Amino acid sequence: MVAISFDLVCFHAGDTMHFSRRFPYLALEQGQFDVFGKLIALLWGIFLVAGPSYWAMRKFCDSVVSILTDAGTERGIIGSVDVSGSMLLFEQSPPFPPF
Repeated sequence: MVAISFDLVCFHAGDTMHFSRRFPYLALEQGQFDVFGKLIALLWGIFLVAGPSYWAMRKFCDSVVSILTDAGTERGIIGSVDVSGSMLLFEQSPPFPPF
């Protein structure tokens, strides 16, 4: 199981709001604890929370200012190439109607 949490800080009309949330728990199989496996898990969690659509996931990712990790395997996610579109094709996700 992988537990991913995030802190969301919103600035609106001079006010600052802070929220702490968890992504849905995800199960990784043996051999998926490398950078790529954790990257896919992170993107899938974002897809489930922000979507379920590619463009909602893209908007969420584009608004990220920083990522803080415990300097484990996931530190390599920062330098990874964008695989978000490929991930959804790989998962063979059905197309979702726009909201």
